[in-house]
Amino acid sequence: MIARTLRPDIADILAKNGIDINELADLAGVKRSTLHVILHPEAHPLGTWGGVHPRTIRRLITAVATKLAIDPEAAKQLLTVEADQAHK
Repeated sequence: MIARTLRPDIADILAKNGIDINELADLAGVKRSTLHVILHPEAHPLGTWGGVHPRTIRRLITAVATKLAIDPEAAKQLLTVEADQAHK
């Protein structure tokens, strides 16, 4: 299985699909502060940033799939990239 992580441009993708960041956090059951760290890791250089936990990614995918009424696999493709492609 290929490891996946959130796309670096996830905030833009969410905005294009009419999803508010706070709404996504609430729908996914993820703390807003956690989502902020995910979206702005550069603002947390001394934190324990080491990537996004797979469970958090699954929660975000499920929330987006539900919100947009799309298949979870389509939401996964929308929100994630292969881990080695994330910073290219």
